[in-house]
Amino acid sequence: MERHLTDHDYFVGGRFTIADIALYAYTHMAPEAGFDLESYPAVRAHHRELADATMRMDPGEALGAGDRLAQFIQETATKAKLFDRIWNTR
Repeated sequence: MERHLTDHDYFVGGRFTIADIALYAYTHMAPEAGFDLESYPAVRAHHRELADATMRMDPGEALGAGDRLAQFIQETATKAKLFDRIWNTR
């Protein structure tokens, strides 16, 4: 993460995406697990940028992202059920 964020502002496509949210969800808890982020200035800067970005986000944009995520989860669950059905009939 540190190496990538040293050269890029975000993880995918040069803008704030679900990838940034997913990685933030784990890494912001690192100090709670005893992992010090002091040696990772790009990761810490990314955390600050995400906090600022969420404060600037248009509520409609956030809702649209949530709808797209919900649709993706539903489609993935449907595919997983289908795969499970196919796999278990062999």
